[in-house]
Amino acid sequence: MRHPAFIVLTAVLLWIAPGTAWLHAAPAAAAGEAYYTEAQIYRSRPEPARDTPFGCIGATGLMARVYPGVTVKVEQMMPGSPAAGKFRKGEIITGINGVALKGHNPFVTLGNALTKAEASDGRMVFDVASADGKAERKETVSIPVLGANGKDGMIAAAMQIATDARGDVTIYQKARQYLAMSMLDSYPLLVMGHGDDGRGDGIWRGIITAYLMKEKPALYRQAMDRLTWWHDLSREPGGSIGIATLAWGNGKIGSSGPGMGLSYTAPLQTLRITGAPRSKHSKDFTLPANLWGTMADR
Repeated sequence: MRHPAFIVLTAVLLWIAPGTAWLHAAPAAAAGEAYYTEAQIYRSRPEPARDTPFGCIGATGLMARVYPGVTVKVEQMMPGSPAAGKFRKGEIITGINGVALKGHNPFVTLGNALTKAEASDGRMVFDVASADGKAERKETVSIPVLGANGKDGMIAAAMQIATDARGDVTIYQKARQYLAMSMLDSYPLLVMGHGDDGRGDGIWRGIITAYLMKEKPALYRQAMDRLTWWHDLSREPGGSIGIATLAWGNGKIGSSGPGMGLSYTAPLQTLRITGAPRSKHSKDFTLPANLWGTMADR
């Protein structure tokens, strides 16, 4: 059992930590305000004074990195991808489909361009500058046309499992819905917390999408529409899925991306954890005597 003093100290540190992080983030926020011409919506926005891994620009197969000054440079191209052979390492991406990147969040701008291209003719026209900035050109990449289309999440998924127990599971049902709502409505805090630079956010956000479809369909649709750019930016050539805006693994392809796929499949409710009915393989289990903590906590 934890000593009461330990519990109090932990609570105090958790209360202080956000403020401490805010103090360290103040200079970065000021630099961001000087560069960006639009209000910040998502925490996943490159800081002008530092490098930020970008990873794959969706289905194009073009791998990029954000350098100081929010300069998006070409790192490499995935072999066999739509972008293969069209760019050179070190070239600078300055715009997409007539929209300049300067002053805007490059993740959102490029993600929105992917969404529009996949819903129309598949054309992604990049504005490209040479590494030395002396030459400029436009480069067209054609991607497949698809047509128009954190931690709370992890605990919400656990609550979903608990709702299938024998006995009164009302408390778990309420907890599941509350936590799912918290996760679904926390879109500005993309890929934040839960360790590993926020991988858990991408994974668990996908799993809990189905929990509120029936009770809060309008909110569910609104939340998903807000993040269309993020999901499109996460899909990679060949069918793999990464987690867009994720710095973990230096933007490595497929970094925990399969969890993102649940954003598409969870609403089908084909898995028990996403709401499928019991099957012949289901096992009965009962709830613990203490719904939370231990007797010592009481």
